Amino acid sequence: MRQVVPGTVPGLPASVLFALARVIAVLLRQASRGLSCPIIPAPG
Repeated sequence: MRQVVPGTVPGLPASVLFALARVIAVLLRQASRGLSCPIIPAPG
């Protein structure tokens, strides 16, 4: 894992971004699981 990731917001560690992305992924997974429709990747 790279400690310095280009394109990130200055002052915000990459670990925080990864943590937020992980939380968002879990929330989306739980939300999609609660729905009756199958998981369909939305374009864009």
